[in-house]
Amino acid sequence: MSPESIPVSDWGKPEYPDRLEVGMEKLLDLLAEYEIESTFFWVGWLAERHPNLVLRCQNEGHEVGTHTYDHRPVDSLDAEQFRESLKKSCGILSEITGEKTRCHRAPMWSLKRETEWMWEELLNAGIEVDSSIYPIESYLFGDSSAPRHPYWIETSSGSLLEVPPGTVTWFGKRAALGGGGYLRALPTLYLAASLRKWAKERKPDPPKLPESAEYSGEPVVYIHPWELDTDHPDLPLAGKERRVHWIGIHSTIPKLERLFARSQSLSFRRAFGLL
Repeated sequence: MSPESIPVSDWGKPEYPDRLEVGMEKLLDLLAEYEIESTFFWVGWLAERHPNLVLRCQNEGHEVGTHTYDHRPVDSLDAEQFRESLKKSCGILSEITGEKTRCHRAPMWSLKRETEWMWEELLNAGIEVDSSIYPIESYLFGDSSAPRHPYWIETSSGSLLEVPPGTVTWFGKRAALGGGGYLRALPTLYLAASLRKWAKERKPDPPKLPESAEYSGEPVVYIHPWELDTDHPDLPLAGKERRVHWIGIHSTIPKLERLFARSQSLSFRRAFGLL
């Protein structure tokens, strides 16, 4: 399903079947095979329909965070709508897991650093770590002036740790390291070169973290379960969105296998001391 194009009122209809289990089982099996620990950002609408998958994530050592209730971009909502979406999603996840929901990722990387009410709503919902500011330029999202490494967002209501997805700089221009559509579209050699470049670059001092934090500067790489479901039905997409949706989809699993074979991974909870 393509949440950016299909309204939530149509999700699960016969023409848009819910195939989450297909991609999730492949992804969880792959993570288990390579002993990779991750943070899963759950859309609440899906979590309430698949509590068994949420519990499998938790039972296999992964962290459960929120991706809002119905995947509407935050910058399309007002404060009350965002508050309700967070409250509903966090409530569903906490009821399933028995744990507080402490991490958040906005749909479509749609938080704005300069919009304080967005951060205040996260803090008021109990969120401690966010990963929603993509520090690059793209036709859909991005803030190329944002820091490339974890940093604190300060508001009148308190502080919240922002953890950007991994990026590298090539010839003076920022580029995605690899994740989602970028991982599918870019060749494996690019991913390997970007990881080497990340490892060698001089990084700023890490933000002040709890003593229990295990963060050592690893980049954040992300994926969506549907990107492992290579046989999902065709969708009514056109133009650039159609190309982005399908590009390299058969390469997702082989690329993840290469990445996992050479990498170690921590959930946000362990990396940033949310224990």
